[in-house]
Amino acid sequence: MNESKNNSISKSLKATRQRRKSLACKTYELKFDMSHISNNKLDKINQLFRESKWLYNHILSLNENKEFNIFKFNPLIEKVITLDKDKNKVEKDLEIIGSQIKQSVHNRMLDSINGLAKLKAKGYKVGKLKFKSHLNSIPLKQAGVTYKFSKNKNQVKIQNIKSWYRINGLKQIPKDAEFANATLVKRNGMIIYGEFVY
Repeated sequence: MNESKNNSISKSLKATRQRRKSLACKTYELKFDMSHISNNKLDKINQLFRESKWLYNHILSLNENKEFNIFKFNPLIEKVITLDKDKNKVEKDLEIIGSQIKQSVHNRMLDSINGLAKLKAKGYKVGKLKFKSHLNSIPLKQAGVTYKFSKNKNQVKIQNIKSWYRINGLKQIPKDAEFANATLVKRNGMIIYGEFVY
């Protein structure tokens, strides 16, 4: 990415943050309509959760190497090393998870590490991040890129998944609301916790 594009993105982010200081932020729960999800579409979402878990555990395994700097890790990779059912190392392709979701998984880990460091500095006894057997929430940081809604506002699309998913709950959101961050959650079905500002 060239310097000009970096500067443009930086200015856009600053302008957005400045504008949102005068707006109210609320979180709404939007539920996937599970009765309208085919097995193929459900498999794609489940694969997204699996690949997010693989990426998380892959970064954490690299972090056990003292020469590895997790803060300088480039998460935009296409292959990871994970363990099979017999605990053998195998290479897996990341086919579904998009670039921004990869970045968000990595950033979430950094936030957790910084949080533990602050607690330790205050004298609390802290452990370290643990490998996950399940990852049940995925950050979707940019509306229109990481996720987007259909024109009639009754379907959602996740980055790198071609299918649209019918959702319930958008009627509760004010018409002039602006979509912000969201989190995809797996909990007795699929839910999006979306933050909206207006």
